[in-house]
Amino acid sequence: MSTILVVDDMAIFRDPLAASLRLAGYETVCAADGKEALARVGEGRPDLVLLDLAMPVLDGLGFLRAFRADPANARVPVIVLTAAAERHTVLEAAALGAREYLLKSRFSMQDMLERVKRRLEDPGAATATATAPAPSPASDLTEAEMRIRQS
Repeated sequence: MSTILVVDDMAIFRDPLAASLRLAGYETVCAADGKEALARVGEGRPDLVLLDLAMPVLDGLGFLRAFRADPANARVPVIVLTAAAERHTVLEAAALGAREYLLKSRFSMQDMLERVKRRLEDPGAATATATAPAPSPASDLTEAEMRIRQS
């Protein structure tokens, strides 16, 4: 059984995500911020990380930097699920090894579960790069969901 680390400071997102993953047959471990997530990783490496970026104590990008600093975590897939839609944030997450980038305002549980399944089936996929559209006046992203594609 694959273990998924769900990292989000808001229980209103974290708990339903973890429950849906458990119903789909995965084991879940939860953390409310990046510091707690690093402690959970120290207890046992997850097979995949589902990560929010905007969190107190240690944010998602800080967690990713620390997580990727350990070579043993280099191939663990990370799916970002966040409200942060700024282009520079998407690109930084990709540079730190995030394989997917979903916006909370536009994701579906079914889509998230399909992405988790796909990433667990191929955890060692090529290094991801972000393909970001040109900025628009209303937002740094022209689409609500930014996918990080394999190079």
